[in-house]
Amino acid sequence: MFRKEFSEQGEAEDQNIALWKPDYVVFLLGSGFPPEALEFRKKAGKTLKNRGYNILVMEELDGAPTEGDSKELANEKFRRILENYRPNLFLILVSQSLPAASGVTYEIATLVERHGIKKASSMIRMCAKKGVDMNRVYPTYVRELKEIVIRVYDGGFDDMLSALENTIIDSMTRLHRNP
Repeated sequence: MFRKEFSEQGEAEDQNIALWKPDYVVFLLGSGFPPEALEFRKKAGKTLKNRGYNILVMEELDGAPTEGDSKELANEKFRRILENYRPNLFLILVSQSLPAASGVTYEIATLVERHGIKKASSMIRMCAKKGVDMNRVYPTYVRELKEIVIRVYDGGFDDMLSALENTIIDSMTRLHRNP
C-alpha cells in the first residue's frame, strides 16, 4: 500500500514538473571568461534546454555584450533581461578559474537591490565543484548572504548537470508549494 501511494505521489509530482518547466525561467549565470568557462555554461544551458527547461544564457540573447561589438552595456543588458524575461531562478555556475567573479557579484548585488536580501537569496542558487574556495571566488558581500544555497558536485559534466537539474526541480517545487 505504501509503495503504491508513494509511486502515485511521485508520478503526480513528475507530471507537475513537466507542466512547470516551460514557464519557469532559469537564468544560468557564471563567468564569461576564460572562453572555456563560457562554453561550459553554454553547453550546460543547451543540455538543460534539450531536457525541456526554459534556460537563459546572457551571451546567447540578442544584444549580447561581447568585446566591444555591442552598443548595449553588460549591466544594461542584465537589467533588460530581468524586465523582459522575469527569471524565477538565478542559477550560478561557480568557477575556480578566476580570482573573483566580478560579473556575478554585480548581478547578485543588483538582485539584492531590487528584491531585498531575503527574497533575492531565495531566488539565487549556486553550483560549485567540490574543492572550490568560495573565499577566493566571491567577496565578503556575497559570502555574507548565508541564505543562498550552494549545491556541490564531485565529478564531471554529467554530475554538474545532475546538480543543476536537481536545483531547478527543488526551486520549482518550493515555488509551487509556497507561492
